[in-house]
Amino acid sequence: TLQSLPAEIRSEAMDVIALLPKAGGTLLVNCFGRQETEPAGSSSPWPLTLSELGRFQESGLVQVSVEELKIKSRDGGKKTRFRIEYQKP
Repeated sequence: TLQSLPAEIRSEAMDVIALLPKAGGTLLVNCFGRQETEPAGSSSPWPLTLSELGRFQESGLVQVSVEELKIKSRDGGKKTRFRIEYQKP
């Protein structure tokens, strides 16, 4: 998953993943998320920001929908998950 990759290679991986759908195809991203102001954390899986995920749009995909979900974490708190649908034109 993207979240397990170090930040230094994540953009390159996103560029390659964006090549996978054929024209008219869909890419669904489901990942832990964080706000831009929140720290990334010290170990994987690293939660991603919406601006990081914007790399898929820079790679030619069109964002169709975005959902920000709050789910209960093991420690009783809440974690953010992003569910984003992209389409290749």
